[in-house]
Amino acid sequence: MKIINPFQDIEHKVYNRTFMREASADIEYVETSLSAKADVLVKYLKDNFNVDFNPQGGSEVGTIEVSAKQQHLLFTFSKTLASVRIGARDYRSFASTMQPGIGRLVSFLNAIGVTEVVRVTLKKQNVWDLDSEDVFNAFKTAIPYTFLDEGIREVARLNISNSPKPVKISREANAEIGDGRLVVKFDAEILDERHIRFVLGLEAFANDVKVAEILESSSLLNDIIYAAFHDLVTPDIIKLMEKAQ
Repeated sequence: MKIINPFQDIEHKVYNRTFMREASADIEYVETSLSAKADVLVKYLKDNFNVDFNPQGGSEVGTIEVSAKQQHLLFTFSKTLASVRIGARDYRSFASTMQPGIGRLVSFLNAIGVTEVVRVTLKKQNVWDLDSEDVFNAFKTAIPYTFLDEGIREVARLNISNSPKPVKISREANAEIGDGRLVVKFDAEILDERHIRFVLGLEAFANDVKVAEILESSSLLNDIIYAAFHDLVTPDIIKLMEKAQ
């Protein structure tokens, strides 16, 4: 497995505000029976989440979900996928928030005897919600104010003033990053007479990763997503993120 960052190295900062709504990590592997690992699952869930798991004898274990009552945090375990999702309210930084969660996924894989996975995917979703009395003019001016990328900026030049609402325009681009890919998804929506929404989804994945390399690989994928975000948005947006809330 080889991951190549196509962007220049950039110093990671913890910003005072963020437009990110959710971050997630998905680990896909060859189908593995959870019922056959019932004993280790009981111990794993107790040790890691203080959850008492009581599998019913003879029934196949499908999907297990564990969530935190006071946090927007969800772990999911199935025959082919282990994932962690965290909302923006509880996200601090990749190192302090996501890596511990991914570490629990690695512990799960070790517990059920998985040594190599099909794919490791990291995703972050950023959302901008705007309110304006002149919705079409705001649409045209807000996009170049927010985004540097020309593929995104061209959306602002489309003639949509006579289009019925709601209006949604999507763009997608991707790039190879060695044994994986970076995918950028952009949606621009005019929701009604006053409201606009921009959604920027960034996804980076690596294929055929050894379990022992998942933490390092996920960190490299995060470096790519972080750099891609800074390559796509304007300095004005970064300044807004740096301001005290």
